[in-house]
Amino acid sequence: MAKISYQMNNKKYYEVYVQGRDPRGKRIQKKTKFDGNGKRISSERVADRIEYELKREVERLISGVCLWTWKLWHNECLRRMSMTHKKSTLMGYDGDIKKWLSKEWNEREMTSFEKLHVNELIFEDMPGELSAHRKQTMLKRVRRIFELAVEEGIIARNPAAGIKVKIPQKAQKVLSASEVEKLLTEAKLFDHRYYLVWAFALFTGMRNGEIYAIRHSDINLEAGLIHVTKQFTSKDGIHETKGNKNRVVPIIVKTFGAFVMTKRVSALTSLGMICCCPVTAIGEWESRQRFSGTFVEPLELRK
Repeated sequence: MAKISYQMNNKKYYEVYVQGRDPRGKRIQKKTKFDGNGKRISSERVADRIEYELKREVERLISGVCLWTWKLWHNECLRRMSMTHKKSTLMGYDGDIKKWLSKEWNEREMTSFEKLHVNELIFEDMPGELSAHRKQTMLKRVRRIFELAVEEGIIARNPAAGIKVKIPQKAQKVLSASEVEKLLTEAKLFDHRYYLVWAFALFTGMRNGEIYAIRHSDINLEAGLIHVTKQFTSKDGIHETKGNKNRVVPIIVKTFGAFVMTKRVSALTSLGMICCCPVTAIGEWESRQRFSGTFVEPLELRK
């Protein structure tokens, strides 16, 4: 083990070097001129800390046992998730978690975490002005990282298990039937560019991303049904619906009146409007479907 000083641009820096041999006599060495932030080691105190870290890493390599720290295990989880999860999910488990973790937390060994540490992270270390939903999301992701460590046999129990973030109940705000009628009447009167989108959302209950992802193959005019199987998000493009749950939405008279659908129904434009060609008469279709002449209240808007 050694700390070697050197000069560069009239400044003193340090290089740290650690080596050892495994039971078979093979030499294992680690050396660096940079700290954890990618900067040159400029003080002996920092050099001592890095020397200690490298020494422990060499000892783990010699013994063949990996003593996982949070940082090491977190990065390993991200590597594994990259093979099966969407990009947006990885972003949540990467930057969104690291944003609130201290250096002490990252360097702590996985086996040393207790419930107390998780409680301190969620309820003390994270800013008080953050919403309960943000803290709940953070807790879920931290809990999942620990859960994977339990499955791998790295730790015996999950220190985040049983901890909950209390979410205040909020009244769901939805438009009344009269408000819906007023919105659509005014939007149509002024030829608003989102009139068709609002009408479609209100009378189907489909989410915005689901409307963007609709295709002609999803629409069964004979049966009067829309098969919701995909959604669009800015991070992942077209992919499975929320929760990977497909559903069927009935085409009611008012919906079909807003959209005269034909074989040209395709992807939505940048404005969010469905492209369609009006060549099928509404009356002809109404005569063949079971909702003919029936008024159906608009479905509740989904977030």
